[in-house]
Amino acid sequence: NEKHVPVIKAPEKVKKDEAFRVSVVVGEEIAHPNTQEHYIKWIKLFFKPESGKFPVEVATVQFDAHGESDR
Repeated sequence: NEKHVPVIKAPEKVKKDEAFRVSVVVGEEIAHPNTQEHYIKWIKLFFKPESGKFPVEVATVQFDAHGESDR
């Protein structure tokens, strides 16, 4: 379902040791509802080097539903 498909935006190429921005959008084609009952709890971002066998986790972001911390 398109509202749950993450879209990762990053430069096609970067130089070694150069900082760059990566953004992840969930629900780009069809808006995700993001209610207290139905929301994205976390996103993990992985990178797999061309010469590597395994992906490496580079980021984990956690989200609270609006008002969840008040419960």
